[in-house]
Amino acid sequence: MSQTIDDLRAPLPGYYNVRFGEPEYTDWLDESMSWKTTCYIGDWSFLWQRWLRGPDALRLLSDISVNSFEKFDIGQSKHAIHCNEDGKIVHEGILSRFGEEEFLMHGRGGFWADYNLRKGNYNATS
Repeated sequence: MSQTIDDLRAPLPGYYNVRFGEPEYTDWLDESMSWKTTCYIGDWSFLWQRWLRGPDALRLLSDISVNSFEKFDIGQSKHAIHCNEDGKIVHEGILSRFGEEEFLMHGRGGFWADYNLRKGNYNATS
């Protein structure tokens, strides 16, 4: 069976409409490269959302993520990658900072943050 590049660019039937948002504006290859070559505009509102608030919210995120939050200003967003204690990737998502102690996690990564908040010693809410 031979496939062309056009075949690979076409989404599978039903691929994008089962809890994965609307279809791509062009295709997945163009969108994957856009943040490297130009700009990416995406609507992530269809993803699960989890608010993290409190004095230890940033410490919690630092403890479960591979990301550095040293330069993470209010009003910024970043791709956050969460790992377990063995360094295995558990999940990832988009993290936005709305205040000094207020964060919004888009995607299933919010479940991992909530789990660690409940089992850890953090002064924060989810």
